[in-house]
Amino acid sequence: MNIKKNILIYVGFFLANVIIVNFVNVLITTKEILFFHIFLATLFLFTQKISYKIEKPALTLSLNFFRIAASVVFVFLFANKEKAQIFNFFFCYFVYLFSSVFVGQKTTKK
Repeated sequence: MNIKKNILIYVGFFLANVIIVNFVNVLITTKEILFFHIFLATLFLFTQKISYKIEKPALTLSLNFFRIAASVVFVFLFANKEKAQIFNFFFCYFVYLFSSVFVGQKTTKK
């Protein structure tokens, strides 16, 4: 159920991101936004699924460092040198991070 909530949040954030980018007239195409969101959703769902199986805090921390390193490599390889794309990517990254923490906290309190 937690993964379904995350997917719904990710789809909603993708749509909101497309609307905001088009409203503000930022030079980012919908295709690039989709590519960013597919990468981030895959990365966060993959690491979230692995983190459920990990019990040691040091391994969880290394998993988060992997997430950061993979994101930085992705930006250097696939984002153009435009500041708007890089800002949009990292803004999306932090929204995904906060949403995963928020959904994770809600499910652990039950």
